[in-house]
Amino acid sequence: MIAARYDSSKESTEVASPLYPSLLGPAWAKLALCIRQCHAHGDEVRLCGRFRIEHGRVVARFLARLLRLPPPAESAETVLSIIPSESGEAWSRSFGGHRLISCQSIGPGGLLCERIGRLELYFTLHAATDSLAYESAGVRIRIGSRSIHIPKCARPVVSAREEASGPLSEQNHVSVEVRLPWLGRLIRYEGCLSRGGGAP
Repeated sequence: MIAARYDSSKESTEVASPLYPSLLGPAWAKLALCIRQCHAHGDEVRLCGRFRIEHGRVVARFLARLLRLPPPAESAETVLSIIPSESGEAWSRSFGGHRLISCQSIGPGGLLCERIGRLELYFTLHAATDSLAYESAGVRIRIGSRSIHIPKCARPVVSAREEASGPLSEQNHVSVEVRLPWLGRLIRYEGCLSRGGGAP
């Protein structure tokens, strides 16, 4: 887990070892600056942009609504806040005002663990010069104090990628897709994010 120290006099948490450098080790240095800037510091990072959001076929669209996923959109105003915590990072996403929140930490075997509600998604990270890829490595569901493994034949598969973009490689191009067994695509969203102030 991430080591942290709490100073009550400052009312802030100082994260001693940022999550992504800890997960990637020497491969961290390969990443483009705009990607490293999102994950390297102990302060909140805020990114803004516009995303195209797509759902799958009829049953997948119904399931996406049931799960309260962001609705389809051609160009949704998107804000991502990455907030360091004692255990890793909290990600707060807003797609046209529709919020999606998750918490990330180091999981067993050095995998990235992302928790969304009761779901625990596990990823292997692959760093290259201009990109960071997230390869789905397992899914568990938490029921009470128990974490239950979902077999490969029944679990969702999440693929995601961050890439340096823009004339000066100052933007983060993000693409995420979730696919379900027998149903295919559940949701896919893609767009560019830039560090900065208010929503675009």
